[in-house]
Amino acid sequence: MVKEGAVHCAEDRSRIMSNTAERQSPSLTEIGQTTAIIAPFLYIIGQKYAAGYFNQLGCTWVAGFLTFQETLNYALPTSFFVLLGAFLGYVIFSHGASAKTQLIIILGLPVLAFVGVFVSAIFWDVSVAKVSSMIINVWLCILFGFYSVEAVHTFRQPQKRGFKEACCWAIGSAFTVYNLSASIGSEIAESDLKKIETRFPKIAQPGVFGVSTEARLIAKVGEKFLIMETSGDTREFYLKSSLDALKILPMTRPL
Repeated sequence: MVKEGAVHCAEDRSRIMSNTAERQSPSLTEIGQTTAIIAPFLYIIGQKYAAGYFNQLGCTWVAGFLTFQETLNYALPTSFFVLLGAFLGYVIFSHGASAKTQLIIILGLPVLAFVGVFVSAIFWDVSVAKVSSMIINVWLCILFGFYSVEAVHTFRQPQKRGFKEACCWAIGSAFTVYNLSASIGSEIAESDLKKIETRFPKIAQPGVFGVSTEARLIAKVGEKFLIMETSGDTREFYLKSSLDALKILPMTRPL
């Protein structure tokens, strides 16, 4: 009888530990809930990113003509790293990582990236300042996704331990990501202008020769197309409803 009672106690204890582990491990449902919560914010990030991008090009007004879908497309560079952070949080919590392990991972990623940048700068021509700025931006996006998952996960726990801290980190990183979205868009636009031959195709009107300006197709804006004309250091932009009468020239392939 004593032996049977001990066996039953062991089984009950094992069942309790199993249930506790299930409660402590985040589910895919929590990932879905996190995505639903941050989706509207990602749209706002897309607006901010697009504003910074087109402002750097020299046509800030274009951002106001973007459709809902186009705005979401401009949020993709930022959204990718936010969702990456959410997935990282899911993996870490699923394996029951301690707070110390979480801290090592969260701080270790940017440290390794910075080390890689400095090592690369020794052998190649790398702008340490610009790359470091991009690393910080990416890291903050990952933090936002990570702490958003943690906030949802801890809220579902019986004692909600760590919920307030996770919310504070998620909200703080969200504001930072929002403020940095314009600068990320600006940096991408600056990079695109430097690689203009491989980023924006030339367009020409068949049968017209001796034109002093160079026209390029920049983006689709609603039902129209954004055209950039350059003459020396001057850039002018306008929207064109159709490209039927124009010839799109092949772009130069990157080396």
